Amino acid sequence: MDTSLKQKRGLQTTVGFKVVMAFSGIVLVIFVLFHMYGNLKMFFGAESYNHYAEWLKHDLLYPILPHGWFIWIFRICLLLFLLGHAGAAACLFLRNRRARGSHYKVTKGSKKKVPLASRTMKIGGIFLLIFIVFHILHFTALAIQIGGDYHALTPYERMIVSFTPDNWASVAALVVYTAAVAFLSFHVWHGAFSALATLGAARTGAQPFLRGLAALCGLALLIGFLAPPYAIAFGFIS
Repeated sequence: MDTSLKQKRGLQTTVGFKVVMAFSGIVLVIFVLFHMYGNLKMFFGAESYNHYAEWLKHDLLYPILPHGWFIWIFRICLLLFLLGHAGAAACLFLRNRRARGSHYKVTKGSKKKVPLASRTMKIGGIFLLIFIVFHILHFTALAIQIGGDYHALTPYERMIVSFTPDNWASVAALVVYTAAVAFLSFHVWHGAFSALATLGAARTGAQPFLRGLAALCGLALLIGFLAPPYAIAFGFIS
């Protein structure tokens, strides 16, 4: 059998889908941690945050790449990882559902306690996909504008007007972002350990450390992403 055909069939197995989901998930976790770090620059003032936003959008890897090229290459790669992660998850869900059959029932005796993070993985993943579209329209495409004309504002000012609770849209944005970050934190807490286990890192002796690391990542994302908008909402950043 042709080697490429074997590899293709291997990726279409349950193990293959899990590996794709695990690897893409780890890459996405690294990205959101970096994104969280960037958002924390709001606490260092407008100049620091605007400089970071400008560097990320236009100057990263310049002059190796022309101005603005890296961000588009990065976005395309990130989209591919996101599609791979969501696609593998969907394939595993459908495969498990077919394997159980439409008349699958859970009896009282076989019912097991499922961790909160595990129960939120599917619904949280769907919510996060919807939120990502909203987030891109809000802060990247500037199609959703809350509190002012975003095209006339700096990145720092866009954050300020988005989360200053002086109108219903800003309050709604704060609620939506809070829910999204909560789902993301649960997703990372449960998913990071599962991904490392799938990739063979979670050996018996390392499991407590890796579980702690996954929990720490989830907690860091929860605090790090929510700190700037809530600091704005309560007037600590203005």
